[in-house]
Amino acid sequence: MKFFPIMGDAYKVDDYAPLDLSVNSSNYYEESKVNQLSLKAFVENVKIESKAKLLYGGYLEHRAIYTSEHFTGESRDFHLGIDVWAAAGTPLYAPCDMVLHSMAYNAAELDYGYTLIYHLQDLDCHLLLGHLSKSSLDGKIVGMKVKAQSQLATLGDPSENGGWEPHVHIQLIKDMGEMKGDYPGVCTQSDLDYYRSNCPNPIGLILKE
Repeated sequence: MKFFPIMGDAYKVDDYAPLDLSVNSSNYYEESKVNQLSLKAFVENVKIESKAKLLYGGYLEHRAIYTSEHFTGESRDFHLGIDVWAAAGTPLYAPCDMVLHSMAYNAAELDYGYTLIYHLQDLDCHLLLGHLSKSSLDGKIVGMKVKAQSQLATLGDPSENGGWEPHVHIQLIKDMGEMKGDYPGVCTQSDLDYYRSNCPNPIGLILKE
């Protein structure tokens, strides 16, 4: 099945460059104290050096950037989706025909902020989009149908996206269980096998060959 790219068809593969935030290979942790100011500088530097329009990456990365009280307890630091780093206000599009499953404002520090979750009937799975603008939820009704290529949302700024440097978290979820408007975007190492199986790589929804 072919998908319309979530970031829109104006971007081609060459417009993207990888952003590595893995504790094992990224020089971010060597050069910076981990906070949103240093993350912003790191993202901007990678974008300048790569000459890319968009940065992406993070599927199953072991990161050390989840530092708020929202992530207390056993470390949840294995990332279950792909992040695309772009400016606040950047539009997002439907990769295929979908139905709105649920939506929420997840307000904790470094949580998703404004969040939309869609059901992709043809794949029998769900698509979570996190760190959105507040206006992305305007006019949305659970159960509403969305056609492929329709604009879904826009990226939020730090005041509405959980306090993050602007990006979208894109995650596929086979089984939502009883959850609505939210689903773990990172997991513990002990739960990684389950979440790896339940959250397949969404790269095919992002890059246009």
